[in-house]
Amino acid sequence: NAEYMGIYPNMGSGFILASYNLLSALAWAFVCIRTIYICVINKSLCFPVFLDNIVATSLCAVQAAQIMDVIFALFKATKTNWKFSLMQVYSRYFIAFGSLKLNPNFSTASWLIFAWSLADFIRYFYYFCGTNNKAPHFVLWFCYSAFIILYPIGFSQELYSLWEGREIIMNIQPFIVKPPFLSILTDIRLLYGLTVLLSIPSFGMLYTYMFSQRKKAVSYTHLRAHETREELVCRLLLEKKK
Repeated sequence: NAEYMGIYPNMGSGFILASYNLLSALAWAFVCIRTIYICVINKSLCFPVFLDNIVATSLCAVQAAQIMDVIFALFKATKTNWKFSLMQVYSRYFIAFGSLKLNPNFSTASWLIFAWSLADFIRYFYYFCGTNNKAPHFVLWFCYSAFIILYPIGFSQELYSLWEGREIIMNIQPFIVKPPFLSILTDIRLLYGLTVLLSIPSFGMLYTYMFSQRKKAVSYTHLRAHETREELVCRLLLEKKK
């Protein structure tokens, strides 16, 4: 599970992209708050919150919408690497529409959904604030720092959910379609194995990528925030020459 932001999202002033980021941030905030609420009323930090219809419906809806991340990246509307985006979306889809749907009694779903929702709320809020490259420094710093804790929590819970639901998933037979070789595309057991095999290496790649992006983003904005008037003039002259 990883985010894959460039130093600044190349969002321009597009109304559609700005609206998408704002609505996504609000939707993930709702999922996060609802998850916390369910845990509080049940007096447990580890609770199968996917049993709550509101959490389940909201999570699936906002997760389904994340295919737009891949589309925006593919058409260069953002500086996101579309391959990294696709890896994350595929992983999330399988967990949300596969593991959690088939095994809603997953005991630590609260930790998984909390990590997902908080990380994505921060990310989309940063994207929204970053319209025209004007994200406040504290928002950028928080965005590139929260992942250090939230991603390992989310990733570990993703693996745990796959392990918990293994018996249910492995007993599901593929749909019979014609021609027969296409049945492989409907075999959730194959998708399960593919997800497990790709999870660990993809997490390592994306997590280290985020650290490299964090170094660039935080150091760059720190320098910009503390530059003198003379340095500002020199930078603007150099940018104008380019």
